[in-house]
Order: sequence, then structure tokens, then C-alpha cells
Amino acid sequence: MHAVVLASRRSGPAARTATIVLGSAALLVGPTLAASADFAVDLVVGSDTNPLQVEDDGPNGLFSEIRMGAGASGRMSPRVGWRFSGAVAVRAYESSVEDAATEAGYGRLGLEWLLGSTTGRPGVLGFGIQAGVDRSTFTDRATGDVYVVDPDPITTPPTSIPIPNRFDAATAGAYVDANVRLGRRAGAFVTATMESTHFLESYEAETSLESLDYDVVTVEPGVRVALHSTAALRCSIALIALDYDEQPALASDGQPVPGTTREYRTTDLRVALSLAPFSRWSFDIGLRGGPRSDTQAGYYDLDTLGASVAMTHRPSWRTRLQLSASSRDVDYARAPVTSSPDGELRGSRVDRLAGRFDYDLRRPTTVYAETGVERVQNNDPVFAHDRSWLAVGIRYRP
Repeated sequence: MHAVVLASRRSGPAARTATIVLGSAALLVGPTLAASADFAVDLVVGSDTNPLQVEDDGPNGLFSEIRMGAGASGRMSPRVGWRFSGAVAVRAYESSVEDAATEAGYGRLGLEWLLGSTTGRPGVLGFGIQAGVDRSTFTDRATGDVYVVDPDPITTPPTSIPIPNRFDAATAGAYVDANVRLGRRAGAFVTATMESTHFLESYEAETSLESLDYDVVTVEPGVRVALHSTAALRCSIALIALDYDEQPALASDGQPVPGTTREYRTTDLRVALSLAPFSRWSFDIGLRGGPRSDTQAGYYDLDTLGASVAMTHRPSWRTRLQLSASSRDVDYARAPVTSSPDGELRGSRVDRLAGRFDYDLRRPTTVYAETGVERVQNNDPVFAHDRSWLAVGIRYRP
């Protein structure tokens, strides 16, 4: 089962997205019966020391959250099957930091076709559709208040228009997956996705802001190798093309170029190593990074590099401990920090540590506690912040 858990604020659109996709799955299945199905719901309460992610220490915030994930799969013939996955979640904060609340939902529905012999199963080809909704309040990182723009600063006094829904977005697209076995220990795969993102409120009627809508095409070929009975390696390279509908391309001095639209081309190398050297212990190590090219004049060219490590330990059949650490650097080649008097280039680093402890009660219930810390360093101090969180939750999974 594929399941995506996303933080959420308003359940309406997100819940409708998941319901529509789930209904489509039922129509696709028709008279056939699902070979397997899974569903889980989480109820979580916790505290975040800086939910608005402001540059100075912001106000603490208590939150409550509900997460739901579902998946199902089945076969319509010996060679053809179907698969569905989806998730929605809603997170709400206390009134003093209510603008930190978010919502989102996601669904994917597709078919799978076995390649070659149905007994040997040398490969699988999958394709389908996907859709999602993501909503949050656009806040000013310097103040934590709703972000505002001045469409006509010449007026006296200047008019200010709040744009709280600037980044509310709906996505829709399609995907193709292919996996082929190359031998007893190795396999190859390629994943391709085509997705359009539509921002629900552009504010074009009230301001001079252009639409943020864009299309993304991603192609990721790679290989998987079983190095040992306790070790597996996955290597891939993702080629990503992002094209904006209206955002203008920028010249080398950062000024818009009339009659153009912005385009980015990214190459992302990804390496993941999974280890299970001891009974009840497993480790995952990942590296990824690469350049992004701004095709007009390179104004927004950048390089990224990230690393992560995660450990899972099961002291007993009822308990599970997870620890993870990650770090990611982003360095721009030409774009300066707007507020920097000496033209310092943009750049950031995000470091995160997280942990979680699960205790299985009698099925279908699990209780857990999770905590973490995050530090964001940025050459523009407005976007730097520290935060930590602590939460407890209960999961029902029939």
C-alpha cells in the first residue's frame, strides 16, 4: 500500500478529493473483489515551539490533528490488477497561532500489468492518475501575521491587501511506473510523472501579482541491487522540467524579460542504502543532490546537497523505536539576498532530528509519542528559524 500523510487545516476540499478518487476505485473494480485493503486513522495532540516559523522565537502553539490513510489493490485477471492509495489530514492550532493550521489531501488510482510469465513475474508496468489539495495561510516570516502586498504604494495612505490564500493549490496529473527484474539480485525501474499545479487564488484582480501555476514533468530511471541478505542499494537520477504558465523569466540582473515565462531544469542524483545487520535492527542511509538550471539567464541557478540516516529498532513485538537525522544545503549561484547591502548570495541549510516510539496495544490500536527539533539557517535572516515539537497519538488500524 502507498500512503501519504500530510498536515492539514480545512477538511472540505481535501476530503472531497480523496472521496472522489475512492469512488473512482470502486467503479474501476466493478464486480471484482479486492485482494487486500488497508485503512488507518490517527488522532494526535501536541505542542510546537514555533509553528509560524518566524525568524525570532515565536509563540508556542498547541495543536490537534487527524490523519487518515487508505489503500486497496486487487486483480481483474492473472495479468492485470488495480491499486488505490490516498490520505487526508487536518491540523488545527489554538487561536493565538491559528494561522499556522494547514490541510491537504492526496489520492492515486492506477492499473498494473504483469510483464512476461505470470509465475516468474520478471516485471510490472503501472500507470494511472493522481490528484491532491494543499492549503495553508501565507504568513509574513518576520511578524507571523498574514502577508500583505501594496498594489499601489503611491496612494496616501498606501493600500494594503492581505493574500492569505496565495499558496493554496490543487494538483492533478498522471504517472507511469515500470519495474523489471534483471537477475536474482538486481532490478531496474523507471518512474515518470506529469503534474499540473493550479493555485486557487492568484489575487490578480486586486494586485499586480502573476499566477503561480506551473507544470512539472519528472523522469526517474534507476536500479536496485541486493548486495547481501542484509543490505540493498538503490540508485537513481531524476530529471525534472518545471514550466510556469505566467511567471516571467528573469535577466541576469534579476529584471523580468518581457514575453517570456520562467523554466527550471533539475538533475537530482539519489542514492539509498538499506541495512538490517542484526535481528530487530534496520538502518536507512540516503544521499541526494544536484543542480537546477534557470534556462533564461541562470539568475535562479542553484545546487542542492542532502543526507539522511534513519534507524528502526524493535525491542519486542509490541514496541518500536525510530530515530532519524537529515541535513540539506541549497546554494544559489547568482541570486542575491534582497536585503543584503554587500550582495550576499541566497543560500540555506535545514537540519532536523526526530524520534518516535510506538507501543502496540491489542490490535487494532497503537499509541505513540513523537518529538523533533529543526534548525533553518538562511543568508536572509527573515527565513531562518528554530523550532521543536512534541506530540502523542493513537492509531486505529482495523
